[in-house]
Amino acid sequence: MTTRNSTNDKHLANNFPKRANCLEAIFSDTSIPCLMRIAENTSMPASMLDQLAFHVNPLVREAVADNPNTPIDTLWMLAKDESVEVRYAMAENHNMLLAILAALEEDVNPYVAHRAGTTIERVTDSKLLEPTCWSVDNDQRAVG
Repeated sequence: MTTRNSTNDKHLANNFPKRANCLEAIFSDTSIPCLMRIAENTSMPASMLDQLAFHVNPLVREAVADNPNTPIDTLWMLAKDESVEVRYAMAENHNMLLAILAALEEDVNPYVAHRAGTTIERVTDSKLLEPTCWSVDNDQRAVG
């Protein structure tokens, strides 16, 4: 396996859309930190974020969930992820859809459930979100 340094990882992550035809090769021969940067890149097409959402490493899936351009269906899938860490990361994200936060508030893991409830309270108490923006139909996320 090829190891890359941080500078090369940043270059690859920033130029990834130009290399989309090499997706399989890049995913299999890329460091986890670089894949995380790719998943966080707001220029990533939804189709690539969808593929990264199935990556074996939960840190990559967390990065996908944190990307504001991740499709709602993918976020719902990640809200049911087997990794508590992925669900917890989503539960503490104040930019997450409130409907997903509400679902995470019912998570079987008490830490995830509590964190989601705390995030909902923080967002609504600080009035960072207009009530009209809470709709999943509008594809709106909480904004902080």
